[in-house]
Amino acid sequence: MISLALIGKEIQHSKSQNMYEELLGQKVNYDLIDCHNENEIPELEKLFSKFDGVSITSPYKTFFLNKLKLDNDVKKINAVNCIAKVGGVFKGFNTDLIALDEIIDNYIKKYDKLGFHILGDGVMSKLIVYILYLKKIPFRIHSRKSCKDLEQISLKEEVGNERKTFIVNCCSRNFIFKGVANKEFIFWDMNYSFLAHQQSLPLIFEEYIDGLDLLKLQARYALDIWGILKNQ
Repeated sequence: MISLALIGKEIQHSKSQNMYEELLGQKVNYDLIDCHNENEIPELEKLFSKFDGVSITSPYKTFFLNKLKLDNDVKKINAVNCIAKVGGVFKGFNTDLIALDEIIDNYIKKYDKLGFHILGDGVMSKLIVYILYLKKIPFRIHSRKSCKDLEQISLKEEVGNERKTFIVNCCSRNFIFKGVANKEFIFWDMNYSFLAHQQSLPLIFEEYIDGLDLLKLQARYALDIWGILKNQ
């Protein structure tokens, strides 16, 4: 049986196992390695003696950086969420970055010109900003550093001359959007299956996008990186 693992903190809500089993059409052995601090994170050799692939999530996406071979994009964003052992070499990837790039490209094809209001300045925010900067798409970042009451923020204006404006929530699951915004905007949630937003935001915006599609797409990329899809 295929064995995979996820390293993180307070990750019991994870739906990754369901994603992998849905993609593969079979059961997988999936371990949630919930670490309260970095000292509890197992060494790479130990991990890959047991698992075919390892994912890593917040707050440990930078933990293994100096022990992995990285491509230029991952070096620039300074965050890894997928680790593979290839020919005896441990390599670090960011499947969120790859998946976000594909999703944003699809929206460019649909709307031509986009604009983004980004809520939060953490890792996911940095990934999106990196992609938007390369694609020369206008954006504004709103964080608790610049807005004292981010949950109540007012976002009625477009970012530039875009055809479609997105509000992207990159905040943690304890953030609930209660602000005022243009009803023609699209709210894209980086969180998935977040009931508080699922119940309220579809009534406010033209479209509410749950983070589950991103989770599924990045999972597909991870399986490809681990060489598991090729063997199916």
